[in-house]
Amino acid sequence: MGLLSPEQEKQFGWVIAGKTEIDLKGNNLDNIEGKLKLENVALQTSKRSFNIERLEAASFFLQGKRELVLWADMLNARLNGDFNFKDFVPSVQRYLHHYFPYRFPYVAARPQEIDFVVDINDPKGILKEFVPQIDTLPKAILKGNFDSANYNLNLTADIKHAVLSGTGLYNFQFDAQSDPHDLRFDTQLDSLHIKGAPNIPLLDLSGIVYNDTIDFELRAAADTAAYNAHIDGLLFANRDTLTMRLDTTILVSNYKAWKATTGMFIYKDKNYFKIEDLLLAQGDQRIALSSYPDSQVNNKTTISLDNINLMDFSYIKPIGTLGIETQISGDVDIDDLFGKQLINAQLLAANFVFRGQKIGDINLIADKEKSSNHLNLGIEVGSSHDYEMSGKGYVALPEKKGDKVMIDVDADIKRGNLRFLEAFLSTVVSDTEGEMRGNLSFKGNIEHPAISGQLLTRNAATTVDYLQTRYQLHNQIIQFDNSRLRFDDIILTDRDQNTATLSGMFNLGNFKNMFMDIRMETNNFLFLDTKIGDNDAFMALLMARAI
Repeated sequence: MGLLSPEQEKQFGWVIAGKTEIDLKGNNLDNIEGKLKLENVALQTSKRSFNIERLEAASFFLQGKRELVLWADMLNARLNGDFNFKDFVPSVQRYLHHYFPYRFPYVAARPQEIDFVVDINDPKGILKEFVPQIDTLPKAILKGNFDSANYNLNLTADIKHAVLSGTGLYNFQFDAQSDPHDLRFDTQLDSLHIKGAPNIPLLDLSGIVYNDTIDFELRAAADTAAYNAHIDGLLFANRDTLTMRLDTTILVSNYKAWKATTGMFIYKDKNYFKIEDLLLAQGDQRIALSSYPDSQVNNKTTISLDNINLMDFSYIKPIGTLGIETQISGDVDIDDLFGKQLINAQLLAANFVFRGQKIGDINLIADKEKSSNHLNLGIEVGSSHDYEMSGKGYVALPEKKGDKVMIDVDADIKRGNLRFLEAFLSTVVSDTEGEMRGNLSFKGNIEHPAISGQLLTRNAATTVDYLQTRYQLHNQIIQFDNSRLRFDDIILTDRDQNTATLSGMFNLGNFKNMFMDIRMETNNFLFLDTKIGDNDAFMALLMARAI
């Protein structure tokens, strides 16, 4: 089959091959009638190929109106009305000019009137070569009518399920209607699944378009109390920059409502945008956001935080998994936000708690150079009765979609409370006391980092809960080895000053599936001291030898 001449193939960059049956008459696309059948057609360019197993088309005229029907494995379509291909795109531009006079210049075009129904049986098959980000798109329906002369449009789109770059959309419905006064639209989504984030149910975006202005309202998860959002405002497109004014902003996270009384966004391109007067507040928590263009670094953005309770965001995996509690205050300055960011941050994490263990106030300094994806960290524990420690390292930010956030931080503990070990062994021991010093490193996936290093204990004591026995450790070394807590010949002393030597390890895993492998040597040692009420299974006083 040679539908294009060699000159046309060179002009359009397409090479077309396949089998065809043609019964057509006419000399251009707008007056052609008859039937066309294509089988095993290949469309090839220098960058991509597109294959069609079967395509049948019929075109005919009846009482001055045109009927165009398509049948294919991927889609079926029927178009009926007074329309032609030459004037269709200009008529759409003329239609859009009526609602966006600044954005779309007026174009003279013959009026078009068309009714259409399109059933897409395999949208991914059609679009995969052009939009490779599509993972799943099994079926879609598009139908409506368009009358460009009277500015009338009725359009509905229905997509049951789609996954685009890992983000899932379920039961997507779009409706639009227009008349000479305005264009109205409503978009509904049963749920939005974003990888690594909570699912968002019941998304609804509606609005009215007129005179280069979109009056919009966005509601998300309106039927849930824990997480939902309500945003409405105006988007102005009557100049070379887009301006958005927010009239209502309510974001509910973890049952707490964040509200903004105002906010203005001005956008020309990724290097020229402004954010003014945006302040989100929830009780005494504040998030202020501002941004403005800069000739040297494209743009400067500042995020100011005041008393942000991190536990309100425990659904974020690193925060929830590590059990971090604190209140964050300070400023984050970002240059070239949409490019290779230059970041400087000075933050105070007040009353910092790690897996139930109170550390104190932590001062954090962070910076990132444009040439690196590493966010460098400097950490210092402020004045604290129990801790004197510092840390340094970096967080490796994802370079591409799907990459994990990685961490590499070393902590220097000059003085600390040994109770810190209960952050890892709280299900085994309690009432731990004593001092420690040493070094720990946290490396790997920030959600489950590997922990290595060693701690020297002094005047330490702890209670093994299941056995209800209390032991003392004097100047012993406890090692962390790739998230294993190791004991090498640790000397334990019971309440009667009997001793035992402990060796082995606790495998901390991801803090969920911990297990231990312990060996103890002693001639006479208190192993069990439970009483009625301490343990439902048994109570006893047990002295024993063990090897």
